[in-house]
Amino acid sequence: MKVLLFSRRTVYETAIRDVRSGRLKKLIQCGHGSVKSLKRAHREHTRTLKHVEALLGKLGFSHRLVYDLRGVKSERFDLVMTVGGDGTVLYASHHVASDPPMFGINSSPTTSAGYLTSADRGNLKEKLLKLRQGKIRKSTLQRLAVTLDNELIYDRVLNDVLFASHCQAVPVRYCLRIGRTEESQMSSGIWIGPASGSTAAILSAGGRRLPAQSKKIQFVVREPVKRLGCRLTSGVVGPREKIVIMNKWQRAKIFIDGPHHRARVEPGQLITVQASDSPLVLLGWKRR
Repeated sequence: MKVLLFSRRTVYETAIRDVRSGRLKKLIQCGHGSVKSLKRAHREHTRTLKHVEALLGKLGFSHRLVYDLRGVKSERFDLVMTVGGDGTVLYASHHVASDPPMFGINSSPTTSAGYLTSADRGNLKEKLLKLRQGKIRKSTLQRLAVTLDNELIYDRVLNDVLFASHCQAVPVRYCLRIGRTEESQMSSGIWIGPASGSTAAILSAGGRRLPAQSKKIQFVVREPVKRLGCRLTSGVVGPREKIVIMNKWQRAKIFIDGPHHRARVEPGQLITVQASDSPLVLLGWKRR
């Protein structure tokens, strides 16, 4: 099995190397309380990465280690394995279509939640043996596609889409259409996400947890202006339905999976969010 092994650069490592991170570097060097966990996370991550490479070699896996997936053709590998946390899995998922599958390793469980990861240093050998034997669990996660004025801008949304004003301190005005129901609203924005993102920001904003492999789509309106009588404040739609937003007169933005992708939305433009034709396959994963 040919494995593409992707590891993130830790915040600690980046700060030490990057001349532009002068203040953060100084905080690390003087042992400031705000950055104490960074060094511990870096040590854990480095130890895990060495353990992963050693195990892959011992168990007969062929692997290539990369720190940047840009320009790497993941389809030439049988598996994409990530070493990091949820952010690492999210980043890698943007470079992987439906094939090959992914397998995430939480490199620093004391500092990372690792909801999207499948293993850590403690149970990695057991999971790799199951993987080699073809007995590992396979989970297919629905992703979302986003179009702007009918032009596809992204089709690998794993966590969520946020539609909001270009300035987060300003409300956004828009028309929201769900099926045949349409409503003019003003709010801080709208979260839209697949089931895999229903334990993240959407849950914190008042949404509900969906079964991990559900193909349904959830939306939650952030802080709606109540005097306008908003009724479409949250809900779940079927996998064949679309959520349509028409931006009104102000500038707005779409944020995809946090900071990973963003796009400007001009006045009068239409945003459509629907199920993608490119799901993500995770091996050995089970939602905790």
